[in-house]
Amino acid sequence: MAENEPAPLVRPRSDADEPQCVTPRSAAAIVGVHERTIRRWIADGLLPARKRTTGRIAIRLADLQNFT
Repeated sequence: MAENEPAPLVRPRSDADEPQCVTPRSAAAIVGVHERTIRRWIADGLLPARKRTTGRIAIRLADLQNFT
């Protein structure tokens, strides 16, 4: 890239770009367990999840369906 060339624009990733995700509370309601159980499964590495840039935990609906 030349010195005076602007950097290429990269669209920031948004939640809309991600597969359908649910919160631990929603996941608990779907599965029929307490939210603490979902959080324990995540902490124990049993249920995949990630922290969004907002700090909230996101669980892919497909991962939840595969888990149950």
